[in-house]
Amino acid sequence: MLTSGNGVVDGTGGVETWEDRAPDCRQVHARLLTLRRRRARLDHEEMLALRDAIRVQVWREVGAASMREYLERVLGYGPRAANERLRVAGVLDAMPVLAKALASGELPYSAVREISRVAISATEEDWVDACRGKNLRQIEELVSQRAEGDRPDSPRRPELQKFVVRLELNAAEYALWRQARQQVQEEQGASMEEHQVFAAMCALTIDGPPAAAASKGSKVATQAAEKRRGRAKYQIAVSICSLCKQGWQHAAGRTIAIEPADVARAECDAQRIGSLEGPPRRATQDIPPKTRRFVLRRDGDRCTVPGCRASRFIEVHHVEHRAQGGDHRPENLTSLCGGHHDAHHRGAVRITGRAPDLAFEMRAAVAPGPGDSDPDDLDLADEVEPQVRAHVDSAEHGRSRSLVTRVQVEPGQDP
Repeated sequence: MLTSGNGVVDGTGGVETWEDRAPDCRQVHARLLTLRRRRARLDHEEMLALRDAIRVQVWREVGAASMREYLERVLGYGPRAANERLRVAGVLDAMPVLAKALASGELPYSAVREISRVAISATEEDWVDACRGKNLRQIEELVSQRAEGDRPDSPRRPELQKFVVRLELNAAEYALWRQARQQVQEEQGASMEEHQVFAAMCALTIDGPPAAAASKGSKVATQAAEKRRGRAKYQIAVSICSLCKQGWQHAAGRTIAIEPADVARAECDAQRIGSLEGPPRRATQDIPPKTRRFVLRRDGDRCTVPGCRASRFIEVHHVEHRAQGGDHRPENLTSLCGGHHDAHHRGAVRITGRAPDLAFEMRAAVAPGPGDSDPDDLDLADEVEPQVRAHVDSAEHGRSRSLVTRVQVEPGQDP
């Protein structure tokens, strides 16, 4: 059969209307429209929940390193979908018209996602009006070649056109790409999108390496990179109160009390520069540089938590804590990203075994039971008791206090 207008053309050339067909056809159509509106409302509710989840940092309570990992591991989204969900949730607060269109089911999430790339509070109403009745492909074409703040009738700007470049790489080429991408991001000192990494690589090829690096030669550059790899992540000015074990961080001229988990995390991978109240001394490193280099190489220069993609800001962790007698042998050391290292010392991730054969146990959210219908009833399992510590306030305590400071070691600093 072929469709014709509001009816269906049968084999004889006649037209059957909706009214002529079985009632279940209309019911299925109505049901699908209802589900479309319901799905849009659920998407809007999820956007609100994601906003609240970011505010309370829910990912830390289930042992995730970031909100993005939480969406991937707990909610089942892929990396790109997780990024988009977080982006849309972050902009809807400032665009009530677009949020209302999603909440009412007038526009599906896919349409709102595309509109949010260019709309702002002053233009959102124009975009919602222009996109009514259009399918996703039409909306994508409307958004194409327009920048944030443009209106649907604004002149198109060809320079904003995106081009998709697809490459098929073999294993060795893919390994080279990953290594080069990591190096570029480390040199820039910031997280970069794929297109930014590509542009930086192209600029390096066209302009050549910096003069200083070119004059040294590849052997010297390699040796310098190996030296940086062996250097500890943190420097610590010893350390904690001898009576209550409270730690302090010296930051921007202020002395700020820090949590025990922060002290424990820093002490895992530290250079010690002595007490700030005494004379300066040469920094000493707990983990020998050659051992640190070995551990990072063994773990592939990435976080060893299953499913974690982090390959930057990697810290070395003592599986058996130093306070419990743990040593600096490689089998007691593993590589963790900052997020998972923090989650472990806060009790949300448990690590057991001997490296590299380790077991990771994550704290997980309780799944709703058969009778649970209200998402507000969801709670977290295995809550860790907050650590309460009374601080002794006395003259003796004041004399025994020393500061704890954690600073990023700059690439040019010698240990």
